[in-house]
Amino acid sequence: MTPVAHARSRPWFIPDSLPGRLGTLLVALTVLAAGAATWIEVARDRNLAIDRARAELQAQVDLVAERLKGAVEARARAVSLWPGLQVAQDLAIDDLDLRLSQSLTQLVEAFDGVDVALGVDAAGVALSSSEFEWVGRALTGTPLWDGRQALQAETSPLAAARLLAAPQGTPAFPDSVLLVVSAPVRAAADGSLLGWIVLVSSWSQVVRGAAGPLLPRFSMHGPDLRAWGEAPEGVDALVAERELFIDPLGGLTATLTRPLSTVLAPLRSTVLRLLALAGVIVLALVPPMLLLTRATTRELRGLSLEAADLDAVGRSHTLKVSEGAPAEVRVLAEALRDMVDRLNASRQALARQESLAAVGMLAAGLAHEIRTPLAVLQGSADLLDRKIAADAPERELVVFIQEEVGRLARLVEDLLVFARPRTPECAAVRLDRIAERAASAMDATARDAGIDLRTSLAPAVAWADEGQAYQVLLNVLANAIHATPAGRAIQVRTHEDAERAWIEIEDQGTGIRPEDLERIWEPLFTTRRAGTGLGLAIVKRIVDDHGGAVTVESRLGEGSCFRIALPRPEESLRELEA
Repeated sequence: MTPVAHARSRPWFIPDSLPGRLGTLLVALTVLAAGAATWIEVARDRNLAIDRARAELQAQVDLVAERLKGAVEARARAVSLWPGLQVAQDLAIDDLDLRLSQSLTQLVEAFDGVDVALGVDAAGVALSSSEFEWVGRALTGTPLWDGRQALQAETSPLAAARLLAAPQGTPAFPDSVLLVVSAPVRAAADGSLLGWIVLVSSWSQVVRGAAGPLLPRFSMHGPDLRAWGEAPEGVDALVAERELFIDPLGGLTATLTRPLSTVLAPLRSTVLRLLALAGVIVLALVPPMLLLTRATTRELRGLSLEAADLDAVGRSHTLKVSEGAPAEVRVLAEALRDMVDRLNASRQALARQESLAAVGMLAAGLAHEIRTPLAVLQGSADLLDRKIAADAPERELVVFIQEEVGRLARLVEDLLVFARPRTPECAAVRLDRIAERAASAMDATARDAGIDLRTSLAPAVAWADEGQAYQVLLNVLANAIHATPAGRAIQVRTHEDAERAWIEIEDQGTGIRPEDLERIWEPLFTTRRAGTGLGLAIVKRIVDDHGGAVTVESRLGEGSCFRIALPRPEESLRELEA
């Protein structure tokens, strides 16, 4: 299979074709863009969710800490007020005091938790209690009672409070941490110490009341004691802390945690929705992109296939593209058309050169063979002309022979000039003077034909072979005289510019048909019955050998203008030096 046939049989979407590569690139860019947009959106939503959760967590720990502080201070205020009641003076009676126990029960009922209120005498024995099993217990030497509390109560605006580990066997308190609040009771008469009002509370219950449903993630730490709970270990979590001072407990740190997985759980549905949306976008955009790629590159593909079909035979290719094709494709098509035109012109020029070479070889041989018989015919005709009387009827035949022999002689000379071109021997010459000499030589011929030969010659210096330049002018003038009817004019002009010297020969003749404008330079092409078809071909060859140019403009019925450009001396010298 040939490469062209193989290219035509391959589908347009394969990766190594231009449409396939463009399509693959567009699909990849679409997928990457959708993925990047999804990732950016997910990252933004994740950061927003974490920021919202952190702010919410901080607000929650602040609220719990304030509630906890309020619960402790409420107990301290209540206990500090109780020694001032009359019933507290019953501690002076060293006996079971039921009235004080009932009053202490009312104190406990004011709080929603596991609390025990005690009336303790100066010796450290519980004389009364909200819980009967505490009555009669000696608290001396236990963490629940300490004589130094009297001093603490004197220095604190509230009752003395502390957190401590529950003594072993402490009734009604299954928890390991207790909140103990106490205030001294003094005799109304002399101010002597009668004992203490002590409120023992379960710290876990106090914290539970403040934290509520947040309790599993809440912890409270003091200087020497873990007050409650612990953040889960090995789990990524958000942590919010609150430093607070609870009078009279002192400084504590409240901590609230929230697992990151819980924070980001609602984001999973968002991620799935974004991925689904990205997939829909990709599926919606890919087919149109592929079709657009195919439509965009279809003209280019067809153009490439047509270009691949070009061969040395010179097959005609129009390389057409539609008006809707991209500008780049139209530019490429125009460039290919120009290239094909230049290739065809080169082929034609090469073929013409080959034919000219063949014609030249043939012409040289023929001219050599014909010149001798022509000389014999010319001599014989001249002899007959001298011997036949002027009024003899045979004289017309002799004149006819002389004219035809002369025409053949000129044809032979033209063939020799064309077949064996001479290399120009260039020098700086006055082209206007050569034109004046050629016009003078052809003036008699022009007058005989009834043509006015005019000149307008400005100085023009050319780098040329003077003899060949003169022959060019003679050939063009002869051609113009033959093409111009009587009563009209021929104008010869010369001038120069910075680069070239110019000769213009403009006639008012019959003109040249458009289809013949390119053929007039071909050898042996002529539209005149008596023409040789070599005059303008010789002109073209001589001008080309000089590095010049010859062009013609013609209008049927109005005339033609031949323009001959030859290089200036300075330009030619620069070329020779280079």
